[in-house]
Amino acid sequence: MKKLFTILTMLTMVTLLSSCMPDSKGSSKSRWLNTFDTTDDTTGEEETEETVTVERPEGVELESDYCACKEKVAYNIGNCDSFCSDKNDLDLTLYVNVTLGTDILLNESLGDLYNWCNVELSTDELVPSCQLVADYNNSDTALEASISSGSTQFSSVITTLDYDKTYLIHLEEKVSGVKSSTIQLRLKESIDTSTPLGPLQVTPLNMYTCITRSGTTTGSDNYYEQGAMNHYYFPDYAEPPNLPAGNDFLFCHDVNKYGNTDSADYPRLFLEDGFMHFWSETDIRFYDQDENGKLDVNDDIETSLEDDYGVTGASINIFTEFQWWNYPGAESTTRMGYVMQPWIDNDGNPFCPTSDNYNTAEPTFQILKDLVGADTEGLYLAEKESESFVADDGTVTVLPPDYMLIRQGLLNQIWFYTDDDMTPIPADGAASEFKQIKYYWPADTVNPLTKKSYQKTYLVKSPSQIGSSDDGVDGLRTSVTPSDKRIACVPKMQ
Repeated sequence: MKKLFTILTMLTMVTLLSSCMPDSKGSSKSRWLNTFDTTDDTTGEEETEETVTVERPEGVELESDYCACKEKVAYNIGNCDSFCSDKNDLDLTLYVNVTLGTDILLNESLGDLYNWCNVELSTDELVPSCQLVADYNNSDTALEASISSGSTQFSSVITTLDYDKTYLIHLEEKVSGVKSSTIQLRLKESIDTSTPLGPLQVTPLNMYTCITRSGTTTGSDNYYEQGAMNHYYFPDYAEPPNLPAGNDFLFCHDVNKYGNTDSADYPRLFLEDGFMHFWSETDIRFYDQDENGKLDVNDDIETSLEDDYGVTGASINIFTEFQWWNYPGAESTTRMGYVMQPWIDNDGNPFCPTSDNYNTAEPTFQILKDLVGADTEGLYLAEKESESFVADDGTVTVLPPDYMLIRQGLLNQIWFYTDDDMTPIPADGAASEFKQIKYYWPADTVNPLTKKSYQKTYLVKSPSQIGSSDDGVDGLRTSVTPSDKRIACVPKMQ
């Protein structure tokens, strides 16, 4: 029997496509105001010393590994059990780590988060201080932030925030109004930290669309010409926030039905519930409770290999988290769930495990049979062919790129490649390893080779082929790329 092995790659996507997405936020810049006295010293008057007026710089980046604790219990999904076990807070308290930019660290007046919040600068008219601001549905809640001198962490009592709602939070200095980066916060009222039995829990991953319109504004009137679609994803337990008001040229809800102003109560545009399945982060086995830098589920597989099959020295990294943007303008990605690394056999053929593999004598597949309990399928990444807007005056505007995730079962129904005269030819597994695979979207599984007026062409690509960087896309680098460009294995949809 051929020995099977996985591609030992990491798909940690903290900065996935950040250099390619049109709505990615650029790096923060500090703001400095310099004023100089230019008195001519030849007049005999005493030279006035140069004065520098310093505004509070930007550069506070919130980390997404926050923990919400109350009476030693964690109230958010994540690896917070160990951290919260030492916290005796009687009120629900949020702890957030930060990273400071050099404009803060190297500033003699500042240097740390406490000083950034509390040191009075020459431009301050009042005593400065910081607050945590939580935005839900365009409504802000301001909460007191507690910071110790020299610390890279702050805390805030968040008892007024609701469970199972997605907030956008940032730290804000109240006098200057300077803000940190923004992250998403979602609280869970009850977290079951007992180890579940049976197959790993699965969660639906939903897909929706946002549209960027081109056009002009004259007075209070907007004139729209064309629009470009971008796709976003979210699991049921991490719904995206609504878009803030003020930009009528970008929307993610039905503006014809609800108007231009978005709301958390409105469904997302062209929402496809259960577009694919991932493994759920609510399964405690995807935590790292022993904090050894490895998911517990991978530890469990190693232990079972040694204890049950006598296989020693195995380094298992079969499951990994998968992150992606869940709304336009997000400053960081959101964990969509967990995926399995793709596999290749001794002949170099890529595959995702099914019952045919589980029923062999291979020890790893024997363990996965009980752990996964179902067939898996490939997950692919695709990029829309480049497009441009041509305005009435002839001005050409290149449209922002769009990236899609698509599962193997659906892709196999609509994929094709083109011959020399650009005629679409149905693809197969062999063609996917040597040809540029394409598909038209939205999908037409009945007549997939004929492009309709409403469809766009997408190209299946490996992570290193996305964007213009020679090094590929940050967060999706692989040491070995499957020949058919699959990036992961996910639970198969029936």
